[in-house]
Amino acid sequence: MGYYAHAIKVFKEMINKNFPQAKPKEGFNDLPSHLLWMLEKIKEMKNNSGKAGRWIGYVIGRLEALNFLNNKESGNIVREDVLKKRD
Repeated sequence: MGYYAHAIKVFKEMINKNFPQAKPKEGFNDLPSHLLWMLEKIKEMKNNSGKAGRWIGYVIGRLEALNFLNNKESGNIVREDVLKKRD
């Protein structure tokens, strides 16, 4: 299992609910699609927990800026992965 499996699932559901037209695609012209692309790439990362952590942090920051969740909520979501050694 890759890094942040639970967080990726929750964040993808959040993006898809609020932006049903979004599809994973690299590029900042469409932020929801870019965030979905980043989440897919994090799933593929192997042996690079530092990069995965930076990327999930970026996604969390954007979702918080969009007011989809707050810092406490994002911490609780990621905590499940960390406690189960899926960071």
